[in-house]
Amino acid sequence: MSVITTLYNALELDPTLRTILADSTINPTKKAIYDHWADNETLMPYIVINFDFGDSFHWAKRETLLTVDIFTNGDTVQAEEIRDMVILRLDREILTDPDDGAFIRCYLNADRPLDEADGDEVTHWNIEFSLHHWRNGFIDHVNE
Repeated sequence: MSVITTLYNALELDPTLRTILADSTINPTKKAIYDHWADNETLMPYIVINFDFGDSFHWAKRETLLTVDIFTNGDTVQAEEIRDMVILRLDREILTDPDDGAFIRCYLNADRPLDEADGDEVTHWNIEFSLHHWRNGFIDHVNE
């Protein structure tokens, strides 16, 4: 797995999000959470997660900007419900990648509704998190 997969799984396995989100157009056994902008025909509601793995200034720590975009069929209440669940699942939570041992901590930076070209037909909510992830070897070294 990876940091991306670990965060995807934290959202995709949430029981509330599983009932709200549409099925994925890529894999119908999964929910509509994508790592790229979806086509116009994509069923709503869906989530797009995007990572900016900036420069790393420490051999064991990475700081990453995570952006989560939520799209619904003009339903602001539903968008806010999805926003609340995403924040609940990620903000200040500690996640661990079992394969590479990354220790991941998420911090909410901001969230806001964004205007869409489709006007009232689409609600777009944007959430921004700071991610800090540490290699497991570094954590083990500190604890020795």
